[in-house]
Amino acid sequence: MDEIITYQAKKGDSLDSIAQKIGLSKDELKRFHNTYCDLKNLLGNELKEVSQILLPSENFIKEIQEQSARKPISKIKTTLHFHPHYFFSNYEVNEVFTDADQKKIRINYQTQIEKGNLSDENFEFLIKAFNYKKDKKILTDKISNLSIKCFESISPIPLILSKSGELIGTNQKRILQKFKTARPDLEDFFTGAIEKKYLDKFEQSLQNENYVWNRINSDLLYQTLFTQVSKFQTEETWQKKTYLKTGGFPVSCNYKVESVQEDETDVEFSLKGESTESCSLWEFLKGKRISGQKPGISAVLEFKYKIDKRSRKLSEAKGKITILNNLNFYNEHLIELKTKA
Repeated sequence: MDEIITYQAKKGDSLDSIAQKIGLSKDELKRFHNTYCDLKNLLGNELKEVSQILLPSENFIKEIQEQSARKPISKIKTTLHFHPHYFFSNYEVNEVFTDADQKKIRINYQTQIEKGNLSDENFEFLIKAFNYKKDKKILTDKISNLSIKCFESISPIPLILSKSGELIGTNQKRILQKFKTARPDLEDFFTGAIEKKYLDKFEQSLQNENYVWNRINSDLLYQTLFTQVSKFQTEETWQKKTYLKTGGFPVSCNYKVESVQEDETDVEFSLKGESTESCSLWEFLKGKRISGQKPGISAVLEFKYKIDKRSRKLSEAKGKITILNNLNFYNEHLIELKTKA
């Protein structure tokens, strides 16, 4: 690409010094490099283990500088807040899991969101996921079907949101009772020792309130959907605990609004985040803190939200968590939601 220049880092160089030479900020340079480089050459906050930096051309630098000079968020015409009708009823969802060898697994499904009970303190929403496919093909093996049927049996899942749009709770007892009611029908179809063992383990997991809350709270679907909408219009950096994988534990991350685009029909917010709290690879894989471990895992997070200005509803959303192990690409989880017409 003519708009990209490869720069060989020299002794004494830093991201700050290179960025200053070309008239960009450190964050702007890092963002540009990470957008166009190979995943194994992603930059953290310093130049560690990356010797070649991708720089924008002179024309590209002007474009970046013009974007940085956009009008302040405070002058965006559309004022947003979370409300009971914030979600459309149906979304098409695509998830992509990329491992260290760049192998990808693609999962497609639909999500239905309905309003539940409302109170003066919070909102209840009922979430149902269905029509699962892998690489756009219907799953045919029996264990995958059993797993899907188990999750469908507890749907729609009741979730409690704060008035600002954050996920704050669920009803574990209600979820467990749904499964107990549906289990006899599942056992009529899924027979055999392996299937019974799976059903026993699934029910046992649902009996653990902490386990149920962790699985819900750490799911990237819910982390993407349920966020504090008021933060979309702040120019300040804020800190938030974020789960880096389903079933893991939360780590502190710093977020800021990277860009806002507004036209006559939509307003789109792009959020960027970086983990400020690390863990070891073993802790990341096991999903729990382990004493005596050497930190090495960090994360880069991106979230985008497109909101229909007329209805003030969320029409599209995107969440991406890129995991780095000692600043080298380890894996990535991407989710994209688009309202289903």
